[in-house]
Amino acid sequence: MKVNGIIWLGEIAQWATRLVFSAALVFAVTIVTRAAETVGASPRADTPDFAAIDRYIEKEMQVTRLPGLALGIVHGDQIVHLKGFGVADPSGRAVTPQTPFHLASIGKSFTALAIMQLVEAGQVELDAPVQRYLPWFRVADADAAARITVRHLLNQTSGISSASSLDISAQNFTGEQAIEQSVRALATAELNRPVGESYEYANMNYVTLGLIVQTVSGQPYAEYIQQQIFLPLEMSAAYLDSSQDRERGAAVGHAYWFGFPRPAPMLQFPGDQPAGADSFSAGAEDMSHYLIAQLNGGRYGEQNLLSPEGIVTLHEPASPTGAPDSFYGMGWVKGVITGVPVVHHDGGLPGFLSYMALAPANRWGVVVLTNGEASLNVRTSAIGYGVVSLLHRQQPAPPPDDDRWLVYTVLLVVAVIQAAGMMHTLSVIRRWRIQPERRPAGRGTMLWHIGLPLAINLAWGIAILIVLPSLVSIPRRILAASFPDVNMILTLSAMVALAWSILRTAMALNPLGATHANRVTRAQTA
Repeated sequence: MKVNGIIWLGEIAQWATRLVFSAALVFAVTIVTRAAETVGASPRADTPDFAAIDRYIEKEMQVTRLPGLALGIVHGDQIVHLKGFGVADPSGRAVTPQTPFHLASIGKSFTALAIMQLVEAGQVELDAPVQRYLPWFRVADADAAARITVRHLLNQTSGISSASSLDISAQNFTGEQAIEQSVRALATAELNRPVGESYEYANMNYVTLGLIVQTVSGQPYAEYIQQQIFLPLEMSAAYLDSSQDRERGAAVGHAYWFGFPRPAPMLQFPGDQPAGADSFSAGAEDMSHYLIAQLNGGRYGEQNLLSPEGIVTLHEPASPTGAPDSFYGMGWVKGVITGVPVVHHDGGLPGFLSYMALAPANRWGVVVLTNGEASLNVRTSAIGYGVVSLLHRQQPAPPPDDDRWLVYTVLLVVAVIQAAGMMHTLSVIRRWRIQPERRPAGRGTMLWHIGLPLAINLAWGIAILIVLPSLVSIPRRILAASFPDVNMILTLSAMVALAWSILRTAMALNPLGATHANRVTRAQTA
């Protein structure tokens, strides 16, 4: 009985073991199945919906007729989404994450990074005067020039004006000494505000910083950037010489003619032309590497480009820009997008728009590069903001108002008035010839019929060709590249006004002269 009891107890134990094992197996299968179902379901509430972001971009590209766009999104130290949309050039070549785009003013942050590298190497001090590194540095006010520091240049608080920067850019310096020639041209520039007092965005601040990098490092600026930034970040498609665009397979820029994109000639930025502000080109994948370093205390992989403290200094808000919740730092702008604190910067050149943003709290980074500049349609430049919003599960802000059709309507009205005025004048002069007695006589009448129209036409032509470019402080070549349709209409209108002022006066004076002669003859005969 004892043996049988032991056998019986053993059988019960084996049965219980099998039961427990089976239950555990069923439980495990259930957990795995539910986990698989969760993976296959919609993204979690805290996970970005990259498909929704792609759809948003495709919709915005369709609405704005944007030819091509490259997107890069990083999280922490990883690239999590890379994609190309649309075409890179008129051949229909597809945009890829490796396609280089002109970065425009995004390049300022690279110059700031280079300066901070030299600061950490003990070769530059942020609060040292620029004249310590460029002893000949001058602006029109010599005392003010002596007070401008490296930090002032970085924070855009030097007092150098945007207008002065554009005037120097219009001189189109080239050659090995181009960057120095540009900075030396500041010697006659009047400051727009006291040194260090307030912010004004001016490219020459960063061209001057580029020259400091070149002078202190003992290397050409482009060579320094290539060796100290591009190579450690494995930015293999990045470069600073736009003459390489074709061999590098760069995207072709597009300007907009009445809302439709057309390939536009690029304003060239050769490697030996002034650099430091906007001469960079890179792809979305390259820029993703750059954002990773910015998000991770200056580290990319095994490379340390800068200390975490240096990165914090670059991103610190320093100067209010005048926009709500917006402060300029060192090549970066501190701001807020749909409630999300960001450090960001955009860039624009004829034919190109670029945007990059960091959301440090959630460790997200975004870069958006496009080969279309719709200067009258600011909705294009808001695409990057929308991506940042969607990353944080926020709906993008409503698109900005499209004011371009108002501009086109005004231009059409001007053209109609101008054409109607010319037709009316021709009709009146023809009537004067047919009915000489209706021709005006007397000084006052002549001034009304001849002098006033002459003054109006001359004023319009001079205003468009000379006054307008000086008022907006933009060289005409840049206006023509950024606003080709508007520039064409206004230029033609101005030239027609000038030519018509002369022709109209000649036609009007001829019959008046004949009328006066006839009257003198009749008086003498009488």
